Amino acid sequence: SGNQLGEAAHTSVLVAFLGGLMVTCFGELIARPLLSLLSVPDEVFAMALLYLRVYLLGIPVILLYNFTSAIFRSQGDTKTPLAALTFSGMLNVALNLYFVRGLGMTVEGVALATVLSNLTSSAILLTRLARGSSTVTLRLGELRIEKKALKKILSIGVPSGVQSMVFSLANITIQASINSLGATVMAASSAALNLEIFSYFIVTSFGQACTTFV
Repeated sequence: SGNQLGEAAHTSVLVAFLGGLMVTCFGELIARPLLSLLSVPDEVFAMALLYLRVYLLGIPVILLYNFTSAIFRSQGDTKTPLAALTFSGMLNVALNLYFVRGLGMTVEGVALATVLSNLTSSAILLTRLARGSSTVTLRLGELRIEKKALKKILSIGVPSGVQSMVFSLANITIQASINSLGATVMAASSAALNLEIFSYFIVTSFGQACTTFV
């Protein structure tokens, strides 16, 4: 029903934000030991740590985008999340150039550009939901966690998250081996990943479509 849908949407948004804050705080605490476990070379360790810590600040807005875009997609609207993501992607490129080339920043500029672009995309979707641009209208005063809605969300989301985590854990293991070969190999691997990710998007799109139906 519409009431159940509204409860699920408000629960999702609140869970995304609070969950993101928890991940950010936990991530900041384990950032240094985590990079040590990943065998990050000493010559790039400080820069990698700085990038990770700035990037972690954006986790709440990244989760907000993922959850709000899921609300739109669940109603059959795939264009709105795509438009928001396209705009934020172009903004990310522009901010990268501005921070790095214009202001002379290093990795913190790249990470900050990513955080700001994700903030923009999530803000666009939140604004549209608040204005009633979907079948669900988001109201700040109604943001609360409903137990039934949360249980339904977790019953679908947790298995999907564990599935994604399996691939991530495998990638982390591989990345640790690559890092042990030095900064040059790390840079080459990162460059190759930019090409690989295009193929990944093609494969992942089918999984996302199936998840939406489920």
